[in-house]
Amino acid sequence: MTTPSIPSKKRSSFHLGLLFLLFSGFFFQSSYSQDVIIKRNKEELKVKVVTIGEKSVFYRASGDEKGPQYELGKDKIAEIRLENGTIVPIASAPNGFKRNRISLDILDIALGEVALKLERISANGQLGWYLPVAVSYYDGGMYDYDNMVYSGFGLNYYPTGQGTWKYFCGLEMNVGYGTFYHLEQHYYYDPFGYTYYTGNDKDVEGVYTRFLIYNGVIYSPTENFSVDLHLGLGMRNAFIEGLNQDERINPNANIGVCMSFRF
Repeated sequence: MTTPSIPSKKRSSFHLGLLFLLFSGFFFQSSYSQDVIIKRNKEELKVKVVTIGEKSVFYRASGDEKGPQYELGKDKIAEIRLENGTIVPIASAPNGFKRNRISLDILDIALGEVALKLERISANGQLGWYLPVAVSYYDGGMYDYDNMVYSGFGLNYYPTGQGTWKYFCGLEMNVGYGTFYHLEQHYYYDPFGYTYYTGNDKDVEGVYTRFLIYNGVIYSPTENFSVDLHLGLGMRNAFIEGLNQDERINPNANIGVCMSFRF
């Protein structure tokens, strides 16, 4: 029994088709076997990623894997798509806003105090922890106490992350040193049964603690600048011997307008 043969013209066409399919597959794989860096401005770079560092990504040009390395800061990158299909999100605050924020309370300056905060924002943009520091340069005499210096620890919660207009809430705990108003009262009785008292007011110095709960609104027109308005309510406790109970523990409020540089 003889096997039917394929005419030569058909064999040639078959071989050409097979070669075309193999070449197309190779070309398709070569075209898509590359990494893609997607920048925050939506620009896409087709490259070969070499190293993803702590602050930068190092890569070579696609198709030139032995060529020079290039560096791109993570603050300019949204994500990286590797050739194996893995997507690598970059741990930076959403919407391009920087994760470090140093703030100056401009309202406190008018009241004789320089108050600074250094805040670090989480990768998802929803939680910030900060260190407050304040130093007084003028005794205003407007309240029942005047701060000299304080520091502490605070937390901010941004429910919807970072953006142009955002609400936030948080808490702050302080330890400080200041002067407190104190009224010394002296009682005496006269022969007719009437009670009199005299008082001497003076300022005493000592350590105090303070706990505040904040609510505020922050406006960030650019990735490097913010301004916020906040109101804090809480309690203050002075650890000074001789103060009356109503002088030692008091409700406390703080309102501030902060200008911030983000980096």
